[in-house]
Amino acid sequence: MEKWKTKSRFPTFPRGARDDESDLHISRSETPQWSGRWPDRKENRCGNALLPPSVSGPACPGIKSAFQYHSSIGKCCTAADNFGPAGEGAGAGYLFRFVTEAPMSGREASDRFMDIPLAEPAANRNRMKAPLELLDRSDGDALPPEQRERFEFCRGYERFMPGFFESHTAWERVADFPKHGDSDSVRREIARSLSAEVIPAYTDAVRKVRMSRGGQALIVSLNRRWLPCIVSLRQALALEPVRFEYGPTQHEPLAQGAGSNTFYFDGEKETGAQAVSWQAGAAHDELGQTAIRVDQSVALALGPIVGDRPVSGHYALELIFVNPPSGGESAVEVEAGEGRATLDVTARAGRGEMARLRMAFVVAGNAPEVRIRPVHGAAYLAGALVTPLP
Repeated sequence: MEKWKTKSRFPTFPRGARDDESDLHISRSETPQWSGRWPDRKENRCGNALLPPSVSGPACPGIKSAFQYHSSIGKCCTAADNFGPAGEGAGAGYLFRFVTEAPMSGREASDRFMDIPLAEPAANRNRMKAPLELLDRSDGDALPPEQRERFEFCRGYERFMPGFFESHTAWERVADFPKHGDSDSVRREIARSLSAEVIPAYTDAVRKVRMSRGGQALIVSLNRRWLPCIVSLRQALALEPVRFEYGPTQHEPLAQGAGSNTFYFDGEKETGAQAVSWQAGAAHDELGQTAIRVDQSVALALGPIVGDRPVSGHYALELIFVNPPSGGESAVEVEAGEGRATLDVTARAGRGEMARLRMAFVVAGNAPEVRIRPVHGAAYLAGALVTPLP
């Protein structure tokens, strides 16, 4: 994976109704207490335990939490701006808690979205109930359209956070599963990670408002630096197949610590084989639109996507070759574990069609490696699938 040099954080809280900036930072190590009133402007000192009438600013650096919350409030906004005059009291309490107590999500230049353990995840999940209770005191249906959108964003975000904590905590508990020894208990634990529901929950929340660049970046980051870790662990535990699609990929050579892998896998940089593509419609199946050209012996590692070591056992391998639209001879020999098989692509598939080779093999603790050797002409590998067998 590639790591970007910048460590800047972008505001992901929806933009406020006002354009003035206060740049207030809460820098105390103890969480301030809501006094029931907003202070006067003259009390707006950096580090003051009280908040100004307009709450804004980046993440609170002094709040002791291992989890960096997802947003900084980039534009000033009063409680009335967000929740209307009727909901100003409960809304003020909610905004205050959001700035001073909200957990924090990491967005640093590293391979993982979260690179330090969550602190007190169970206690944090319990504390997450209070913000929702505050929002429930406001009548969102009675708000004007813009305020209702912001109210629904806040409520959606507060529903997203417990799911994220639950899913990430489940992954943390079993990330080093080879040390646990009991694969069955590890499988039961990772089943608590409902990652397929977490990201849509956040996306649904931010769609309710005019999405900021930070909100867009977080969706990409969750899909690129968080979800793959959970998927890879599930693949290593033989809970789901490992899938590969071969073709051209894009890389940023100037990125800090630029790697060779992408999650639109697998291209020339990853395999050393030439990546090719054809015009839309030239291949009969979307998967066959891209491939890697195998004109000499090539070895491919087909393990979980971020390198987790798979559990030992029996697996089924499926390699998907495409007969290029231009035609030509194409036949290969494949070696996987102790097994060997040959496939005459030209005889099995017409131009632009795909031919599949299936075989079983045994994995003994390391990522399976498959060697493909062309027998006649060049072969074009479009995809691969490694499926655990009962």
